[in-house]
Amino acid sequence: MDLDYQDHEATPRSRKRNRKGGYRPASLSEATSSIQFSQPESPARSNSPVKDLLNELRSAKPTIDYQQLDGVNLPATVRELIQKLNTDFGQAYVPLGLKAKLEEAATSAQFAKESIYNRNNTLVEVGSLWEEVMEIYDEARCCKVYSRDEGAWSSKVVQPLMTLALDKKSIFQWENITTQGFDRCFLPRTNYLPISKKADLAWTFSRKHPEVAPLYQRLSLAGQGTSLSHLMDPYTSKLAVYNGFEIKKTAGSEDESLAQLAIFLACLLRNMKDLRRRAQRKGGNTLVREGRAKATTPLDDSGSGPAAQENRDNEHIEVLPVLGWTIVGHHWSTYIAWSSPEDGENVVSFFTWSHFHITKSR
Repeated sequence: MDLDYQDHEATPRSRKRNRKGGYRPASLSEATSSIQFSQPESPARSNSPVKDLLNELRSAKPTIDYQQLDGVNLPATVRELIQKLNTDFGQAYVPLGLKAKLEEAATSAQFAKESIYNRNNTLVEVGSLWEEVMEIYDEARCCKVYSRDEGAWSSKVVQPLMTLALDKKSIFQWENITTQGFDRCFLPRTNYLPISKKADLAWTFSRKHPEVAPLYQRLSLAGQGTSLSHLMDPYTSKLAVYNGFEIKKTAGSEDESLAQLAIFLACLLRNMKDLRRRAQRKGGNTLVREGRAKATTPLDDSGSGPAAQENRDNEHIEVLPVLGWTIVGHHWSTYIAWSSPEDGENVVSFFTWSHFHITKSR
């Protein structure tokens, strides 16, 4: 209940003159006319749908677990990836020609370590590169100051940053997958109902690269080119996807971005297992993906329903770990996901790793 009661002796409308020219007290009905009744506020400890979803993922099939690095038994492949990141990641990523520009910038303190400079890349002409860096920097500042939505963060900051990170000869390319759903047969399920979320961006192997194009062609001729990713879009379903990004505006929900990324990476890992399973089989008919558009049919033993899908979940096939990122405003967090056998189900684990700067993407 909201009380909006004013002192009626001090309010001209509430002043009622009597015959002697004085004031009479306002009546009860007049005094209470400004009292407004509203719905009671929700309890301070009301349940959060996002937190409920994160907890639900832990009991889904396959299980999706998310946690910090401490106390986690890391597979050898994950340890190897971490070692690689520790050794090479964050070293010599800035062309030496940008050193003077960075030292002149207001944020030069962020780039104090000499190890960030690549002395083999002197880049005499750094003007155009610096203009791109400053344009991204200004757009990010604008998004922050004016509280722009995640669409602006994606199109004005993240996508240009990814383009900056790639050279024309790169084997990789990024794709906007904001509106694209995931193949239902790879989604985590509770009571055989899929839990569906979407991500924003994904990195794929470029069809245009001379080393990759022949492989795509061979896969297409072999009948496997139509279902290479866990995405349902007619184009991206034919691409080899290897990581994803979930983007939120400044002060956006980190829990929600984590939940969306977790589901994306879980589907990615399950798709990788499916590709490996298909590669191990022989015969033309086994090249077609199992379970597509049938993951919600009634229980059966035919090899295409949820029961058969659960059997495939319990069949552990080792695949390499994958990387993913959540981007909440200026804050970038890196996660590693991997698949491991636990109670016959897949467990995907995440941990926060580091932050990125604009030039670090190179």
